[in-house]
Amino acid sequence: MRKIINLLFILTSLISSQLFADSSKDSDTLFISADNFNADNLYIAAPSLGSKGEILWRFSTGDASLWADPLFDDSKWELVNPWLDVLKPEAKKWKGTGWFRKIIQIDSSLIGEYIGMYFHQDGASEIYLNGKKIFAFGKVANNKTDEEFYDPGNSPYVFSLDSSTVYTIAVRYSNHSNLGWEYFYNKFFGHLGFSISLFHFNKNIESEMMLKHERTSFDWGINGFTLAFSLIFFLLYFFYSKRKQNLYFAFFVFGIALMSSSTDLQLIGNPSLELIVIYRIVQFIAFSFVFTFFLLFIYETVYNRIIKLFWLFLAAFIVINGFAFFGSLGIFDNMMPLVIVIAVMTVESIRVFVVGIIRKVENIWILTAGAILFLLLVLFNVFFISTLPESVLNSIAIPIMILTITVLPILMAIYLAKTYGKTQNDLEEKIIKVQELSALQIEQERKNAELQLQAELERAENHRKTQELEQARRLQLSMLPTEIPKLTNLDIAVYMKTATEVGGDYYDFHFSENKILTLVVADATGHGLNAGMFISVTKGLFQSLANKSNLEDIISQFNTSLISMKLQPMYLSLSLVRIQNNQLKFAGAGMPPALYYNYEKNSVEEIESSGPPLGGFPNFNYEINTYMPSKGDIIILMSDGFAERMNKNKIIYGWNKGKDLLSKMKHLSSNEIIKEFVKASDEWGEGSEQDDDITFVILKVK
Repeated sequence: MRKIINLLFILTSLISSQLFADSSKDSDTLFISADNFNADNLYIAAPSLGSKGEILWRFSTGDASLWADPLFDDSKWELVNPWLDVLKPEAKKWKGTGWFRKIIQIDSSLIGEYIGMYFHQDGASEIYLNGKKIFAFGKVANNKTDEEFYDPGNSPYVFSLDSSTVYTIAVRYSNHSNLGWEYFYNKFFGHLGFSISLFHFNKNIESEMMLKHERTSFDWGINGFTLAFSLIFFLLYFFYSKRKQNLYFAFFVFGIALMSSSTDLQLIGNPSLELIVIYRIVQFIAFSFVFTFFLLFIYETVYNRIIKLFWLFLAAFIVINGFAFFGSLGIFDNMMPLVIVIAVMTVESIRVFVVGIIRKVENIWILTAGAILFLLLVLFNVFFISTLPESVLNSIAIPIMILTITVLPILMAIYLAKTYGKTQNDLEEKIIKVQELSALQIEQERKNAELQLQAELERAENHRKTQELEQARRLQLSMLPTEIPKLTNLDIAVYMKTATEVGGDYYDFHFSENKILTLVVADATGHGLNAGMFISVTKGLFQSLANKSNLEDIISQFNTSLISMKLQPMYLSLSLVRIQNNQLKFAGAGMPPALYYNYEKNSVEEIESSGPPLGGFPNFNYEINTYMPSKGDIIILMSDGFAERMNKNKIIYGWNKGKDLLSKMKHLSSNEIIKEFVKASDEWGEGSEQDDDITFVILKVK
């Protein structure tokens, strides 16, 4: 699977994460059970993969046939990783020829089973199982001249397990390629040894063969696809050289084709190590090539020129390639500078597309979507895909790669098609506009006249509504009492602020000759002139009923009278209070709860309305609440405009805040309390307009 990943993203490690057999770091024996074959291929020789550790084999330089014997005592041989990483000490001891040995122990369920094997090397080898040679890859020799290199890593090989449960695997191995050519070998290969992975042949061969077929088909399909696209866009540029996007995109896709082909050619016909070096040089350079022309493409699309910042990116790619080929490390050993440059270039690409969107470049969103998706898929393949288990990787790798390779070319084709189509449509539209210019001019004049007339009608309607609202406001305010009763035992204060659209709030007092104070706070449903007129009806009813001896009769006849007037859907919410001597009676119909502060208990309670608004339910019995207020007690009657005041986030003030506010104001006068409540409401509103009238009537017992 790593061969597919290397198709475009050679930044990934050469070996993806795999399952390992159970083995401690120093153990000579690998324990293998059938469960080890249930998921991914099982590595018994591989590079070190961080926390997974590494599997060590017994190793000795030199060459002797008796070293294949399973009874040979190799306990004095040193333990090494047979991958022979060129950066590790064991690689320095390599003399060109040597033997590696490992003992494996299987569980009984694997006896007689066929095991598939993938073997990757950069030299030649002979593999022995319990002293019997089962495979030979290339020709092992004690010198470079006689050695024949062969890497079978892309093809599975099969061997069977007999009745034994313990096996000795011995590998006779030679690799003289780095001797005398150490600098270039270490730079382009990174290891001297081999890797081995196993799979259950009986269970997995069909999926392995199918996967190999899919990989091959995908590889050469991508090669054909990218080369065809490259040729098409080269031809488009050749016949219309003013559109440089075609040239840059052709080179961009050609770079992908170079990476793909140079990867696949390493797997065909057992090429020499020298030829593999050439392919890997092409791979590395093509990677920078792809991103360079990608940047040129988006600059030309948005700016129609190459901006100065491009030359910095180009210089960075040149320096990175120079250090890769002439520095001390292998070309894939230190990819961080290249990753950083590509990350910065990704940010720059996003910036350029944002500029294109701001400038309203035609169809820029298509290229933006394609480029961002392509870059995200690149980053996914570079940083994440190699961390997935092989079972998951095998199922998603090919679709991911197909999407990665094709998304930008396809969207580019859509972009060009829409651009060419838009050009053609524009030409046709201009011809039509010339032919229909006079008719359009007449039509436009007609529309302008209609719009002007509509604007005049709207201004007249707005003026009418403004006058109506002002009339309603004057009517509402004229219904209010001109003065507040002054009583020796009560401190009374009132406040009303009408909303933008009059909301229908009303308050009034009646002080009888028997020194009985009756007061009302009401709120008519609706807004505007209708609400104002309804309040005039309310005032008349209150003045005629306020002299009645008990509150029950007042609210009952209020309700009956409104119902008889058939004013629905207009209704009246009402709070009615009567104070006689030291007794306070309260009745509520659909109004917000009144707040009653008890000075002696230092607590605030809510006095709830006992029924629905007036004018809707005949013969409804409204409950009368009786209180004996004492000095310092405070009663607040209010409309719903206070608690339902919204801030800029459309959140209402609420009743609980009013209770908390009142509990802190026991020492204030009624007027001072009103000022604090109004201040709290305005601060909550944050300058926004009122949606409803706000009315307070506050009584404080002296």
